[in-house]
Amino acid sequence: MITSDVFSNMDETLGSAVQSGFKRIRSWHVPPNWSRGDWFEEVTAVGTAAAWQAVCEFDSELGVSLAGFGYCRMMTRCLARYRKEWRYALHLVDSDSCEKQTTTFKQPGLAASSAAKADGTYCSHDHLRGAVGALPSEQSRLIEQLFWQERTETEVAAAMGINQSTINRRKHDILKGLRMKLRDRNEFQKFSA
Repeated sequence: MITSDVFSNMDETLGSAVQSGFKRIRSWHVPPNWSRGDWFEEVTAVGTAAAWQAVCEFDSELGVSLAGFGYCRMMTRCLARYRKEWRYALHLVDSDSCEKQTTTFKQPGLAASSAAKADGTYCSHDHLRGAVGALPSEQSRLIEQLFWQERTETEVAAAMGINQSTINRRKHDILKGLRMKLRDRNEFQKFSA
C-alpha cells in the first residue's frame, strides 16, 4: 500500500502537503451512512490515489510546485467524494420521507435534520421535482445536468460554450429562487392546514 511516507521519501514538501491535507480532511463531518473508521479509510485511499496520480502527471515546466499540485489534486478528489456521499445521504433521507421506509443510517435523526437544514425547507422529492419542472427550460436543464446527472460546472460550461463562473452564478440564482418558492409553498401549507 502507498502511504504518505512514500511521498515524504519522494519529495519532503509533497509528504507534508499530503499530511496537511489528511489533517484537514479529518476535520470534516463523517457522512451519516459511514462509520468514522471506514470513512477515513475510504477518503485516505481516494486522497492517496489522487496524490500518486499528481506525481505521475506533474509537469515542472508549468511553474507549479509538486507539493501545491499534489495538495490541490488530492483535496479536489477527496472533496468530490465527500460531496457525492452527502448527496447520496440526503437523497436517501428525501426518498425515505416520500416512501415512509426506514433508512440504513446509523443516525437517521442527524441525517433528517441535515436535509432540512440544507435548504431550509421540509418538502418531498416530488415537490422539488415539480418546482424544477416549473422553471424555464434552460434553467431546469441546467439544474438537472448539475444535480441529477452529476455533471460538473466546468463540463456544462464547456458544452454550452460559456464560462464556468457564468454557470456558477446562474446555478446560485436558480437555487435561490427555488428555495424561495419552496419556502413560500411550505408557509402556505402551514396556514391552510
